[in-house]
Amino acid sequence: MSTRVHGGYDSAPCIVWGNRYGSHPVLEFLVDACAARRAERKRFLGYAAAIDALCALDDPRARAALALEVAQQPDDDDYVASRAAKAIAVGGEAAGEAVLAAVGKAKGPAAERRLLRLAGRLRVKSLVPHVTSALAHKDAGVRTDALAALALVKDPSTWQAIEPLLDDPSPDVRREAFGALSPVAPEEQRRISKMVNYALLYGKSAFTLAKDIGV
Repeated sequence: MSTRVHGGYDSAPCIVWGNRYGSHPVLEFLVDACAARRAERKRFLGYAAAIDALCALDDPRARAALALEVAQQPDDDDYVASRAAKAIAVGGEAAGEAVLAAVGKAKGPAAERRLLRLAGRLRVKSLVPHVTSALAHKDAGVRTDALAALALVKDPSTWQAIEPLLDDPSPDVRREAFGALSPVAPEEQRRISKMVNYALLYGKSAFTLAKDIGV
């Protein structure tokens, strides 16, 4: 009897290979399996099993392969991104090396944006210089995702680079720049935004709203 994972083949054999045989040939096999099935992964159900097996490998090469896999997705697959982020994060600050290795191989704004979102999930200091450099990218989407990642890291050394983007031509970039410079965490910003919208909808007084959000 087989166990279906993410709508796919039984991933147990791949995960066993990953845990017990983390050798270079097996890792190459898994990377090749991902590359071969990436474009048609919705039909070839072993793709998720190969991703799970790479995640099971506690190896810097596997983490680099996962980062590249995130960048090369034909569309934004949150299953792959979230699984990869958790596995790559095991490397601690060294996790940044996996993302930087993928940067040199994945080309185009879409790939860059996926890697920036991955950097935001990881929240490691070693990626701050790369993410900061993306603020000067000509693509507004890349600048937006770079700011969103920096908002999660909250590194004061980046504020000087962020400030000019408050006047960016793109409203999305300006919004993210404001959020990145805010001392309030993004999660708390979302909570306060919901409370403000609720207050406007139901006619709460300014005093009651201020009390609710703690200002």
